[in-house]
Amino acid sequence: TRALAVPEDAIEEFNIRVGRVAAAVVDAFRKWRKPVVYITVAEQITKLCDCVPKPNEIVARDVGFLASTDPVAVDSASIDLIEEYMYPEYGGFASLNGVDPKLHLREASARGAGELEYVLVKL
Repeated sequence: TRALAVPEDAIEEFNIRVGRVAAAVVDAFRKWRKPVVYITVAEQITKLCDCVPKPNEIVARDVGFLASTDPVAVDSASIDLIEEYMYPEYGGFASLNGVDPKLHLREASARGAGELEYVLVKL
């Protein structure tokens, strides 16, 4: 019956809106005029978000911790590193989930939330 079917463009639209909302949150943080550090724990990476009840099997080796004062840059670096650490049978995020993994980041960056480019410093 396709009563619960999701339109093909819904995932992309969702990701674009995630970028817009993220940019709004970053803008709100900047109004406080206090430093913010964004931390990513890139471990136990699964196909689906860890917010779902059963996020599926692990698709990449653990990357570790990343931190930045730029939320877009830290997420961009996280995606790039996870792609490097992904098990070969999964290909990459785009083939695994059928959506560009940086779509939301490009939208957030276009709205001034941060930069896609980064310099990785290993400690």
